[in-house]
Amino acid sequence: MKKILVIAEKPDMGRSIAAAIEPKAMNRKTYLEGERYIITWAIGHLVELAEPDHYDDRYKKWNLRDLPILPDTFKLVPNPRTRGQLRTIAELAQRCDRLVNACDAGREGQYIFHLIRTYLNLRHPVQRLWISDLTPETIRRGFAELRDEAEFEPLTRAARARSEADWLIGMNGSRAF
Repeated sequence: MKKILVIAEKPDMGRSIAAAIEPKAMNRKTYLEGERYIITWAIGHLVELAEPDHYDDRYKKWNLRDLPILPDTFKLVPNPRTRGQLRTIAELAQRCDRLVNACDAGREGQYIFHLIRTYLNLRHPVQRLWISDLTPETIRRGFAELRDEAEFEPLTRAARARSEADWLIGMNGSRAF
């Protein structure tokens, strides 16, 4: 039977979750593995929106005539500093048949998970751990009450819209000034 991959937002969060649901988990450098769960973490943003020069080489130089930069679709790129952790998540996902989004309960945590899942093309069923603190009792109760990821789709769309709007304003505004 395959395991369930739990993706937390930060290492300390992943360790707290593992202590509550898999107290005998084997500690690896980039994840913890128990009998039922593999718990890993994102270390913040593992995937980002691509810089303008990923769309067209002419954007390598800042030129007022090239503005506004309006991509048809936004490209995703791995954060070069954390590429290894993204690779770890991809490898661990191959050993699992379900995912648990255990990133922070909020728009940004939802978006971090969405970017990872989208970039890695993970098609596993997803459940959402939605908790506001990391006490063992809260974590165990949260796992007993995991919610369907589809319930959070409006939050994901809002986070994506905010990120893309920030990109459009930031990249164009910076170059215009």
